[in-house]
Amino acid sequence: MALIPEEDIQKVIEKSDLVQIASEVCPDLKQRGGKFLACCPFHKEKTPSFQIDPNLQLWHCFGCGEGGNIVTFVEKQYDMTFVETIEFLADRANIELHRVAGKQTYSRSQKGKLTDACKLAAEFYHNQLMRVKSAGANNARRYLGGRNFGSEISKRWQLGFAPGQDQLTKFLLSKKFAVKDLIDANLAVTGKDGKAHDRFYNRVMFPIHDVNGNCIAFGGRIMDDGQPKYLNTNENPIFHKSQVLYGLDKAKSNMASTGIAVVVEGYTDVIALHEAGINYAVATLGTALTKQHIRILNQHAKKKIVYLFDGDEAGQRAAERALNFIDEAERPEVYTKRAELVALTLPDNMDPAEFIEAKGSEELLNLINTAKPLIEYGIERKINKYDLSVPGNKARAASSALKVLAPIKDSLVAKEYAGHIASLTGMREEDLINELSKLKKPKDFEAPQKEVKQQSTKQEKLETELLCIFAKHPKETFDFFNATEIEFSSIENKDLFDKIKAEVKSNPNIKPSELIYKVHANKLTTISKMHDFKGDPLRHAKYVVYTLKIDYLTHAINNEKQKFNGEDAAYKKINEMQNQLNELRQLQSQVL
Repeated sequence: MALIPEEDIQKVIEKSDLVQIASEVCPDLKQRGGKFLACCPFHKEKTPSFQIDPNLQLWHCFGCGEGGNIVTFVEKQYDMTFVETIEFLADRANIELHRVAGKQTYSRSQKGKLTDACKLAAEFYHNQLMRVKSAGANNARRYLGGRNFGSEISKRWQLGFAPGQDQLTKFLLSKKFAVKDLIDANLAVTGKDGKAHDRFYNRVMFPIHDVNGNCIAFGGRIMDDGQPKYLNTNENPIFHKSQVLYGLDKAKSNMASTGIAVVVEGYTDVIALHEAGINYAVATLGTALTKQHIRILNQHAKKKIVYLFDGDEAGQRAAERALNFIDEAERPEVYTKRAELVALTLPDNMDPAEFIEAKGSEELLNLINTAKPLIEYGIERKINKYDLSVPGNKARAASSALKVLAPIKDSLVAKEYAGHIASLTGMREEDLINELSKLKKPKDFEAPQKEVKQQSTKQEKLETELLCIFAKHPKETFDFFNATEIEFSSIENKDLFDKIKAEVKSNPNIKPSELIYKVHANKLTTISKMHDFKGDPLRHAKYVVYTLKIDYLTHAINNEKQKFNGEDAAYKKINEMQNQLNELRQLQSQVL
């Protein structure tokens, strides 16, 4: 994957505001004093325990213990990777990112040139379909007419025809685009002769737009029995299949108003649904639906995402893959903002366009409204593969259906669905719940076991406070912490202290939000509830260190007194320790 330069990443983080981002998902976010408070967006709660420090650009939830900077917030809220998060924030801040892939760099202006080339290509293909009198264009019009896509529909969706014979390449070169631009946008390919040639020829063309309506790619449908049936633009600097859904630019406002998204398998299905009034449909682009697609859809459709599968063999394979989306978010006891995932398969091996033509859009709407939750859909699919009248098949069907529940096997809803499987197969519910407990979760869903935390001791609390001060005020406290010996109660805290020190040493001007992100420690975002040192972090740091040393020394003196046997050496040692303790108490009092 192309890399984003470190200076671009820091620029994006500096120009982004955590309070603004959080306010979009926390409608109850309110300022109290110098902090912002809200109910946590990551777990259920009635009393606000989610806090933002706007000066440090850090967030922390005292309820679930999560915390971090703006990057961790966006990653967690929208299920994004680091690179996706930086791209998301860069777009919001209107910052140009420079992608580096080997020696190749793509700036925002260069990407804009590729988008301009695609826009002109879409106009060229559309003109070929609508105006040119040729055997190929006539064939394309007949093909679209046979699917009830007449002139008006072709205009609305800017459908086109690719004539080939390098006509597009010649046209774009005449518009002062460079050959490299056409190759990079995958509008042309380099032939064996070393020259650029049209990538698409003798195909009906479907322009693909990003969510903002910019043409960024194409899908080409062959009109005879040749292969491949569909040819899509390859991945390139402006087109990433996993981030684009066909028709989303037209469907997003309708998704927002209805709360529903319908996902189908092909371009023509999307067009047929929209033209029939079901105008919140989209399709993937030659790939299976991914969690990233779900995240994108969930930004627009808040209530329900409907998987609408063709009845043919390919549709059934897609339906089987969809069961991979059953995960922890399907548990009702887990707080999630993901829309409900539901699914249905069309009858009689029909696709959506065929179903609308045969039975009408109202009948399809009725079907969509009866789509079943993905778990229930998956269970019934598994059971329906068996003839339950055949001895042994009830047990096989139940065993197969139980595997659908493996990712959420420990949840209440899984046990409830085990009862549903029992009622469908005639098996004993107790037996199925017992079998459910023996299932192994798929590796993708296995979460690391969390240690059971015992109640924090005073020393542990002080150490956490110390680490937080260092991480939040590295520049002001580095010299003091660097010159001070500190005894930590755990290797974890000592390692974390050393990591912070190393990061600050390598970059004395590092910002707290960047530092905390780099050392991967949520507890460093905890907002101090200790003494008010009136904005002086060095005084705060000294107080905590002296308090830690006093507690440690007091404990050591008590141990020595318990072992005291009257010897002069032991008495002298205790006396020296007591003098050190008095000195520390004096130092502590001076910073208060």
